[in-house]
Formats: sequence, C-alpha cells, structure tokens
Amino acid sequence: MPLKHGQETRLVFFLGVAIVAAGVAIATLPPLPEGALQWSGAFLISFLYPLLLHPLLRKHRADYAFRMLHWMPMWILIIWLVLQLIGLFISGLSFLVLWVSWGWALPLVTLGFFSLFVFCMHVIRCRKLRVTLLALTFLPFAVLAILSEQSDIDFNRKIVATVWNAPMWEMLEQAPEMGGNHSQVASNENQEPIDRDEPDASSSSSDAKEIMELMPPLPSALQPGGTGAHMRDIESKPNGLPQSGFGWSAIIVLLLAAYCGTLHAKWKVKQ
Repeated sequence: MPLKHGQETRLVFFLGVAIVAAGVAIATLPPLPEGALQWSGAFLISFLYPLLLHPLLRKHRADYAFRMLHWMPMWILIIWLVLQLIGLFISGLSFLVLWVSWGWALPLVTLGFFSLFVFCMHVIRCRKLRVTLLALTFLPFAVLAILSEQSDIDFNRKIVATVWNAPMWEMLEQAPEMGGNHSQVASNENQEPIDRDEPDASSSSSDAKEIMELMPPLPSALQPGGTGAHMRDIESKPNGLPQSGFGWSAIIVLLLAAYCGTLHAKWKVKQ
C-alpha cells in the first residue's frame, strides 16, 4: 500500500525542516578540530533520521527519489567536513568552507529545497499544499540567513552560545580529562599512605625506645635468659600442686553405679 497523501506531505515538510537545520548547523559549527565532537553529534542525528524512516518508506513503496532526498541533511554535513579537511591541509582553499557556509549554508539549502520542489511538481497528489509548505519554510529561512551575515545583527553568536556551547558539549569534552585527573588523584591517594607510614614507623620505634629507657629495670629473677635457679631459692614453696577436674574416688563411684545399673536392666529383661 503506498503512502497516504497526508503522511507523505508531513514527511516532505519535516525533510525541509531537517535540511534547514543542517544548513544552520554547518554555518555555526566550530571549525575543526575544535568542532569535531559537535559535528559528530549532528552527523549522527542526520544519519539516524533517514535510517529510521527507511522501513516505513520501503513498506509503503515510496519513490526512490523521495527516499534518497532524506539523506540530503547528512550529505550537507559531509560536504562541510570534506571542505574543512581540505582547508586544513591546503590553506589556499580554506575559502571554500566560508563560501559554502555563508548565510546558514544558503547555497546547499537552496539546492536541497530545489530538489524537493522538483519532486513535488513531479508527483501529482497534494502538489499545491506541499509547494506552499516548502515555500513558507524556505522564504523565512532565506531572509534570516541573509540577515545573519549583517554586521549589526548577531544571530550566529546566539545560536553558537545556545546550541554548541551548551553544558552538555562541555561535559563531553571534559570527560577524558576528568578521567585522567581521577586516575592521577587515585595514584596520589595510594602513595600518600606509604609516604605517611615511613615517618610513623620511625617515630613509633623512637618513642618505644624512650619509654623503655624511662621504665625501671626488672628484677634479676624475671630477666630473660635466666637458668631458673632463682625460682628454686624462693623460701615460701607451695605444699602441693593444685588439682582440677574429678578425682579418682569420684571416677570409681561412677563406674560402680554404671555396673549396678547394667545388672538391674538385664535382670528385668530376663523376667
């Protein structure tokens, strides 16, 4: 089943908005290599947009020209990247980027809308409505794009401050640096206990020596390394060794009681 008229009209309008967004993006992107992260984010969106729509367009047998037009925003970003790389290696061709990105990439956006106009004129259904929607999208864009190049109107700086200098991009750019700082801090924390243990060990040993010097000497009988003769010379010797546990008398009584109990149990069994 082909695309419905209203559904295809909405896709045409959204594609025009996507082309405009791609033009504004390359006109305000920071140059390489500073703008590599921002370009990657914009390129990912421009790549996912037609990729996610491809199953729908294929299922409803959309025109191949209409399918290819959905890749226009991605190609706008690729052209900007190629010209940026050429300008980095060949300084004499750096003006190409300025020419392409002039007026919110007005030349490339004009080419994209012209292709959409041709497609809408080729398709009979909803021709007037689609051309009107594209005109209402392109004409205000063209006026604002030309005004953005005027010296007294600073649209581009506001767009850069709002979109590309957002805290999200700063956090993504600082993520590798923060990882390196964390590892350095962790290594410093692992080294600090080692550094602190060395003076603590020396100070504790010196303190122990001072305490031992201040303590009175032990009696000769308790000095280590003695032969035990001093203990035999003590006058008050104990009369006997202390006893612990049951004595032999208690054990004998228990054995006799167990024997008597066994005889009594056998006698009851025989009866």
